[in-house]
Amino acid sequence: MKSGKGKIGFLAGILLLLLAAVPAMAEQKEANPMNVSQKFNIESGSLEEALDNYSKVTGIKTAYLNDLVAGKKSPGVQGMFFPEAAVKKILKGTGLTYQVTAENTVVLKKNKMFVTQKDADERRKAEGKKVAKRPVEIGQMTVTAQKQEENVQEVPMSITVFDSMDIEDKKIESIRDMADFVPNLMIYQHGMSGQNAPTMRGITARPESFRVSTGLYVDGVPILTGPGFVNEMLDIERIEVLRGPQGTIYGKGTETGAINIITKQPDNEFRGRVSAEGGKLLSAETGDKEKEEFSLNLSGPILKDKLFFGIAGKYYQRDGFIENTITGDTVDGREHWFGRAHLRWTPVDKLDISLIASRLEYDDDAPNFNMGENGAAMFGLPVPEDRKVTSDLEGKNKSSCDSQAMKIAYDISDSLTLTSVTANWEYDDNSLSDWDFSPATLSHGDKDSEYSKISQELRLNYSAERLKWLVGLYYDRDVFDIDYKIISDIPPMAGIHSRDIDGHTYAVFANLTYPLTKRLSLITGLRYEYEEQDFEDNISHLKADDSWNELSPKIALEYCFTPAIMTYVSASHGYRSGGFNWTATDPQYYSYDAEKLWSYEIGVKSAFLNNRLILNGSVYYTRLWPFLIHGCWANLLKLLYLA
Repeated sequence: MKSGKGKIGFLAGILLLLLAAVPAMAEQKEANPMNVSQKFNIESGSLEEALDNYSKVTGIKTAYLNDLVAGKKSPGVQGMFFPEAAVKKILKGTGLTYQVTAENTVVLKKNKMFVTQKDADERRKAEGKKVAKRPVEIGQMTVTAQKQEENVQEVPMSITVFDSMDIEDKKIESIRDMADFVPNLMIYQHGMSGQNAPTMRGITARPESFRVSTGLYVDGVPILTGPGFVNEMLDIERIEVLRGPQGTIYGKGTETGAINIITKQPDNEFRGRVSAEGGKLLSAETGDKEKEEFSLNLSGPILKDKLFFGIAGKYYQRDGFIENTITGDTVDGREHWFGRAHLRWTPVDKLDISLIASRLEYDDDAPNFNMGENGAAMFGLPVPEDRKVTSDLEGKNKSSCDSQAMKIAYDISDSLTLTSVTANWEYDDNSLSDWDFSPATLSHGDKDSEYSKISQELRLNYSAERLKWLVGLYYDRDVFDIDYKIISDIPPMAGIHSRDIDGHTYAVFANLTYPLTKRLSLITGLRYEYEEQDFEDNISHLKADDSWNELSPKIALEYCFTPAIMTYVSASHGYRSGGFNWTATDPQYYSYDAEKLWSYEIGVKSAFLNNRLILNGSVYYTRLWPFLIHGCWANLLKLLYLA
C-alpha cells in the first residue's frame, strides 16, 4: 500500500506543479475576433449561404473552392457561440473541416489529416482573397470517443486516431495490423482466424472466457467476446483507440480501453474503388506460396439529399506455410469473404437514419498451432521442427460473423441530439483441430458453437461552447450456445461440453464537462450496470444463475494553458464483468466474480510551430483486483506455441 500511495502522491505532485505554473504561462491574449462570443441565427439550408451569413455576422472571411461546397446542406446555427464553435456547427455533416490562418481567414477543406500549401493557395485564389502564405499545418481531427463530436486534442484521455489516409498509408487491413501502431496495445490471435484477445496496458482476457478487457465497437455494434473480435478494414472513415478504463460511457468489457471503428457514410458524392493484389510469399521451408486479394467499394445518392447507399466487399486467399510431414501438404491455408451494405436516409435536415449490415466468412484450414517442448515431453514425442506438424487430422475453420445495426440521430436543436443505436451480432464458431499434433488420436477438438448479442442504446447529449453533457440507457442480451467435443482414443481424455449461457445487462450512465473557469474544466461521469446470467449444462442438466452489478465513476480536471496546450489529470474505474466458466467440471467453480481496477492518469496535449508539430504524452498508474486467470487454458498454452 505504501508503494501505491507513493505513486498517487507522485502524480498529484506533478499536477500541483503544473497548476502552479499557470500564472507564469499565459495571460497573453491578443484582440482577436475569434475570441468574441456572438449571437447567430443562421437557418439550415445551402452551405454556401450559411457561410456568407457567417461572414456578415462575424466579419471573418471564408475561403473555399466552389466545387467543395456545391450542393451541400448545412444545419445552420442558432444561439450565442464563439466564431470557431459556430463554424463547427455550420459544417456538421458536410464532410468538411477548416483551418484558421494567422489573418483569421477560415479556409475550408475535406476532412483529411493533412492539407498542402497548394490546396490552401487555390482555395484563397478561388475567392479572390490575398492571404499571406503560411506553413503547412496538421489539420483538426474530430472524434466521437466520448460519444460526442470533439477535437481529439481537446479530449482529456490517451487516444490514438487513424483516418482513412493513415489506414491506407500504414496498410492496416485487420485489427491486428492496427495494434502495431498503438502504444500499450497488443492483439493476440489464438491459432485461428476470428479468435483474438486484446491486451491493453498489460491486462487481457482469454477468448474462452467470452469476455474482453478492451471492447470493440463497429458503427456502434459492441463486440465484447474474444471469438468474433474481428473487423475488415474496408472503406473506414477512422479508427479511435481509447486507452484507460472506459466503463463510465461504454460499460462492461472496457476495463482498460475501447476500439471505436467508424465506416464511411454515403452522401451526395459518388465514390468508388476497385483494387486487386497478388504475389508470392517466400518460404525456404515449404516453398513459395501464393496470396491474392480483391476488394471494392461504391457509394453515392439514390435520391439526392434524401437517400444514399454504400456497398463494400473483399475476397482474401493465402496458401498455407506449415507442412504436414505425413501428407506432405501445407495445412494452414486461409480464405475469407467479406461484404457490407449501408443504407442512409435523411428525410429532413434534422433526422439521420442509417441501416448497416455485414457478413464475414472463413474457409480456413487447420490452426497455426504446434506442439511445444512441454507437450512433446508429456506425450513422449520428439519436439517438432519449425513450420512442420505431424497430424492425422485435416483441420478446418468454417466460422462466420454477422452484424446488423440501425442508428437514428435526431437534432432536437443545434445543441441537443437524441441518438438510438440498435444492434444484432452473431458469431458461428465452427472448427476442427488436432491438439495433439501427432499421428495418434489423443486430443482432437470439434467445436460447433454460436454466440449472439442484441443491444440497444439510447442517449441524449448536449454540446455548447464548453458545457457538454450526456445521459443514456443501455440494454443487451447475450446467448452463448456452446458445443465442444474432445475426441480421443484414451477415454479419460475424451469429453463433451454442451452448455448454454443466457444473460441480460441493464445500464444507466451520464457524463458532464463543466467549465469551472475560463481555462479549467471539470469532467465527471457515472455509470450503474447490472448483469444477470443463467447457466445450464445440457448433459448433467445442472443449472445455475448469478448476477453482478457495478458503479463506474470517473473524474478529471482539464486545464488549457493556451489554445494549443492542454493538460489533464483523471481517476477512472473500470471492470470486467463476472461470468460462467464453461470448461469447469466442479460446480463450485462454475461462476466467477468481476475483475476491477482504478486507473490514475496525468497527461498533456500540445501543438507547436504553427501547428506543424503535435506532441502528446501521459503517465498512468493502475491498481487491479482481483486478478482473473482462466486456469484450464493457461495450462494448455504451456504445451503449445504459435507456429
